[in-house]
Order: sequence, then C-alpha cells, then structure tokens
Amino acid sequence: MDNVKSKYNVDEMLKTFSEDENLRQFLKKYEIAVPTDFISKKYCHKDDKRCIVITDAREENFSHSTRIMIDLKLGSPTVNQVYEALYDIGKDCDIKIICFTNDSNDIDDGIPVADEYLVAGIIGEMQNHNVPILLFSIDHDTLKEKYIEYYQNWHAVNRLKDYRLPSKEKFMEDTFWGVYFDSYNFTFYEPWNAFKGCYNENGNNNYIIYIDSIFYGEIRLLWDENGVRFEAKQITESEEFMKKVLDVIMQDLKNKYGDDSVEFENVVGRLPRLYIKFSDKPFNWLFTATPRQITEFAEKMYHDAWGLRWMIEGTIEKLYEKVPA
Repeated sequence: MDNVKSKYNVDEMLKTFSEDENLRQFLKKYEIAVPTDFISKKYCHKDDKRCIVITDAREENFSHSTRIMIDLKLGSPTVNQVYEALYDIGKDCDIKIICFTNDSNDIDDGIPVADEYLVAGIIGEMQNHNVPILLFSIDHDTLKEKYIEYYQNWHAVNRLKDYRLPSKEKFMEDTFWGVYFDSYNFTFYEPWNAFKGCYNENGNNNYIIYIDSIFYGEIRLLWDENGVRFEAKQITESEEFMKKVLDVIMQDLKNKYGDDSVEFENVVGRLPRLYIKFSDKPFNWLFTATPRQITEFAEKMYHDAWGLRWMIEGTIEKLYEKVPA
C-alpha cells in the first residue's frame, strides 16, 4: 500500500485499504487473522467523516467465517467509534478495528471524547479483558497503517476464548463522568486512565466532590431517569455548619435554580442536607445526544457543581474568620 500517492476522501481510503489483497496482507502482518478469501463486504458512511466496512472472511483452520469490522475516521479517534464497535454496528463482529488519520476534523474541536490517548487507553483496557478490538492510525496520503503501541496489547487477546463487556450503561457512565466531566479538571485529568474501572459494575452513576474547609462534607452528583441532582451534605458532626451556610446562600440558590428545585433537609438525628435539581434530562439522553451537546451540558454541570463547592467553602470561612483584636 506504500505506492498510493494521491489524496482520498474517507470512503475512497477505506475502499482502497480494504481491497482483498491489501486487507489480507494487513491482517496477516499484525497477526489479526489469516484470511484465505472474503465472502462479502458492506460499507457504511457516517456523518462525522467516517466510513465503516464489515466483511466476512474465510480463515485457515476455522470452520466458520470471521466477521471483521474496520471503522476509519478522518481526524482523532473517538469513544463513539469504540462504543459502536462494541454495542452497535460492530457488536456481532469477531474482530473490531478502529482507525484514524489525525487529519484536521472540525467535528473534533473542543470535544473531549476525540482523543488518541483516551481511545488507546480504552482499547488497551478491553484487550486486557480479551476483547478483540485494535487501534491503528492510517496515513491519509499513502494509506500506510501504524499500530498504536502505547496501552495496547493485542497479543494478550485469545480469539478462541470468550470475553465479556461492561454493560452499555456502565460504558456510557464512565464516558460522561470520566471524560466529558473530568476533562474540565485540567490539573488532574488523565484520559488514558478514564476507563480503568469500566469493569466494576458496582457504581451507582454518581460523582463526588468533597468539601474540605472548616467542616467536612460532600456534594454528590447523581444522574438517573429522573434527571440530574446535586446532594450536598455535612459529614462533620460537631456543629450545624451547613445550616449556617444555607442561611446565607439559600436565596441565591433559589434565584438561580428556582424555588421548587432547591430543598434543605434538617431533621433530628440526621446531618443537614441540601438538594438541588440541576436538570430534568434523563440519563438515557446520553445515548441520543451528539458529542457537542454532551460537551456543553458537561461543561455547565462541572462549573455549577464546583461553583457550589466554592460557594459553600467561601461562605463558611467568612462566617468563621477571626476578627482582629
């Protein structure tokens, strides 16, 4: 494939890359499969400058055909490619190959799920659980492929053994909190580690921001079919700090979110809690929203949640600051 010199659009690139002899050499070179011939090929164009081919191949020493999916995207690879390979168009494929070109793609601008290190980290985590999925970059001019070495370990995958996937809800949960939301935490965000816990199904779709000031507390962000809500509670038991804070800021919160969306609970035998209804959007909105819509929603949620934390801490510190003698 090194002799190809002209420019291609994504459909032409994939059709040339997946010509029988080219594809046969590629699969053998990287020990992905050993095809003798290809029974059929179906192409699908996607609006985000992607093209997908699914082919059924006969392989040496296999009594059944092997279904292979290749998803090629102009620009950076995205989590959406991985999701569709695992749970959507590629769910019945025996081998799933994600490819990208690293060309400029305006669809990727400002979108945290379009990230080579992020996608390589996800795929490496999947390979560690025997999922037959790989990541390659492809040169736009020459169609020369490159196996992305960091985080991947294709040789750890045994195609003769079964594998399991995280639930698609868990995958989407990790995508939102670990990527869309956490990417605004510029200091500590590590995209390659975003999916390290994706096989832990014990999570309950929440995110915790800790309050660490004159008192200890937490703001728990919860998202379910009823929407997104913030639950702020005091953990320190020595004094009703949260009540004192809310005596100052409650009206500002009601002005921002509406009277019906803010509630303060202060009952005997239980530490005080604040409840804020942030959004009516159900969690399954994530499965139909565009990456741009999710990015904008995550940005607002991030700044509101952390803004609440700074408001609580700033208020209590002002209330308890020492007056000079």
